[in-house]
Parts: sequence; structure tokens; C-alpha cells
Amino acid sequence: MNFKQYFSTPALPLNFAQYFRHLQIFFFALLAGQILICAVLYFVYQPQEGISPFQQDWVLKAWPFALVALMVVGFFLNRRILASANEKNRLADKLATYRIASIQKWAMTEGGTLISALLFFETGNQQYLNLAGVAIAYFATQFPSRQHLTEVLDLSANDQATLDDPNAIVFESSQ
Repeated sequence: MNFKQYFSTPALPLNFAQYFRHLQIFFFALLAGQILICAVLYFVYQPQEGISPFQQDWVLKAWPFALVALMVVGFFLNRRILASANEKNRLADKLATYRIASIQKWAMTEGGTLISALLFFETGNQQYLNLAGVAIAYFATQFPSRQHLTEVLDLSANDQATLDDPNAIVFESSQ
């Protein structure tokens, strides 16, 4: 038995309901992780002696713009990746691209949230935690929906019928 055979996982065939459930579970895991990290850092925070380099006024003024920039970059990268999905012929390729685009957009927002939470933990400044809360609220609005998927992927009637068929394999995941 070679190394690749031993460690590779078999492809898991998924119908659309299963594919979408996996995407939703991943979304909720990321959302719960952000909330949990912010809550834990809030409750374990202990004021520190001395001044942190992140307590400087310019950091507090610049971080909201950087956080918004992360979300905007995530939004435009998402659009760019989704535009490439429409060039693909196979439904499975389109769905794979949709998943990649969604995860990438969520990661940009989650990264900003986690940096905000860490800035709060380092400085004790409540405004950083407030920014993390705003980023979490924005993240929560990015919940994947079937309507959004069918709109951005510009699916044909045949592809939409395939999505409705519970026996049709639309995606193969390696878990």
C-alpha cells in the first residue's frame, strides 16, 4: 500500500441538500467560533501594567478603516471568483467555486473580527470589542441561501432541476 492510498479519504458524493447543509454547518461553526473567542477574551481579560503599542491613538483610529477594507476586499474577491464560476460548464465545478468564494469571503471578515478581539485583549479598549461585534453582525448577514446561489451562479433550468432532484449527485467532497 502506498502512502497516498493510505492517507487519502474517499470522495463523499453529495446531493444538493447535503452540499448545502455542509456549507451552512461550516458557516455556523465560523460564526460560533467568532462569538466564543470574543466572549472568552472578554471574560479572561485582566488589565496589564504598562502601555501596549496598540493603545496608541492612531491604531484605534486606523483599525476601523482596516476592518472595513478587509470586508470590502472579501466582497470584491468573492464577486470575482463567482464571475469565474459562470464560465464553468459542469454544475459540480460551479458549486465548488461557490463554496471556495463563500469561504474566502467569510475568512476575510472572520480574520478582522479575530484581530479586533485580540486588540481588545491586548489593550482593554472596549471599542475594539465593539468593532468585533459589528463585524460579527455583518458576518451573520452572509448566511448562504439557495436563492443567492442560484442568482449568482446563473444556473440553467437543467441545473436547477438537478438541484431539486434528491437522488442527483451534485458534488463530491473529500470530507
